[in-house]
Amino acid sequence: MTNSLVKDTAANQVWNNSLIMVRVIKYLKRANFAPMCLSCKLGWLYGTEAMWGYPKLQGIKGFNRFADTITRKPPLQLGSATCYGAFVKTLDLSVVGGRKKKINISKVASILAACTNLDSIDLSLCQSIEESQLFGLFRDNSRLHNNLVYLTLDKMKVSDEVMGRIVRLLPKLQFLQLSETYAGPLTCKAIGSCLSGLLSLEVTNCKSINDDCLVMIARGCRLLRYISIEGCIYITSHDVEGLMLKHGCHPRISEDDHGDYVTYVDYDEDLWKLMAPYLTKEG
Repeated sequence: MTNSLVKDTAANQVWNNSLIMVRVIKYLKRANFAPMCLSCKLGWLYGTEAMWGYPKLQGIKGFNRFADTITRKPPLQLGSATCYGAFVKTLDLSVVGGRKKKINISKVASILAACTNLDSIDLSLCQSIEESQLFGLFRDNSRLHNNLVYLTLDKMKVSDEVMGRIVRLLPKLQFLQLSETYAGPLTCKAIGSCLSGLLSLEVTNCKSINDDCLVMIARGCRLLRYISIEGCIYITSHDVEGLMLKHGCHPRISEDDHGDYVTYVDYDEDLWKLMAPYLTKEG
């Protein structure tokens, strides 16, 4: 009896201690979060946040279930959260968007409205979303204007003008990926004018990017640490590094390996560490 009591007391000290719970959850996989929620009140609090923080949406059915659930109020009061969406940190629709069946734009809008603490969005390949709809998603969610740090719009069929208007709405962006899009002078002007804190930019295979675009970026993004310009056929300078340095910016550069170009192909370790919190978690 005594041993049993000691074990129960020890378990209670573990599962009802916030400091211990925060450390324990770092070593758990997604499959363990649901049982953790059922273990105790703190398990519910930290398990729920972990399950919803970095959702992985692999198909239309999963996306629809996510959209239908995200606005629901948790059965237990969890801090100031009024719905599950308050826990969501990242939203990655790239897998869903690349499928033949179109995603419902109204459900995307409801998700963004519910996810009040969202700081990372990946809409790569979501080509069924029209450019007017895409602009509306960002225009109508004012919380994103000051919260969004990471944005990926790779392969989105959005005009240079609208892309620039979207960028101007999001001055806190630090990581921006626009590869294989129509990004050009208007987008780059917006980047240079509004994203002074930008750390990483990818515009691979953007056919409208030219030397003047790089100058606009360099003048306004003095903190830029990485830029990918591979496939940007209208960049004619054979010293891109020198061109950007001349205007106050010295990033690592990934570019086509020809002529006198100097090619860097990887993020440095420190930049990866800065980016990691905004990426969808595995496991």
